[in-house]
Amino acid sequence: MTQHLKSCCFCLFCLVFLVSCRFTNTDFERTVTNAGATFAAGAVTLQYVHQGKLPLPYARSTFEQLVGTIAGTDQQLATLEGAPPLAQIKPLLASFRPAFQALKQPCLTNTCNWQIQYQSLQTASRLFQEAGKS
Repeated sequence: MTQHLKSCCFCLFCLVFLVSCRFTNTDFERTVTNAGATFAAGAVTLQYVHQGKLPLPYARSTFEQLVGTIAGTDQQLATLEGAPPLAQIKPLLASFRPAFQALKQPCLTNTCNWQIQYQSLQTASRLFQEAGKS
């Protein structure tokens, strides 16, 4: 029985090792996936503010945190391990700029067109998350 248990443990170890090797993400994949999630969080936060589900002080604090999380990402993308050619990164950069601006200066009142910011955040989120899957 002990030999059988050792064999099972060894097989389990090998399986875990092989799976972890195969599914290890590159720095680029991790970074764009995190950026996509950050943009998604910004979109939901903006939407919840305008639906009256989130108080303004909490939303402002959330946006400050999101900006801190993602600042400088656009400057790192091309140099990260596992990054695709620059031609594939350009659409990400094009979507990053308006989405990042929406995080830095979110429209939290009804006196501005928050739907445009929401759409920018949604688009960037989708593009970045898709780039993280490739």
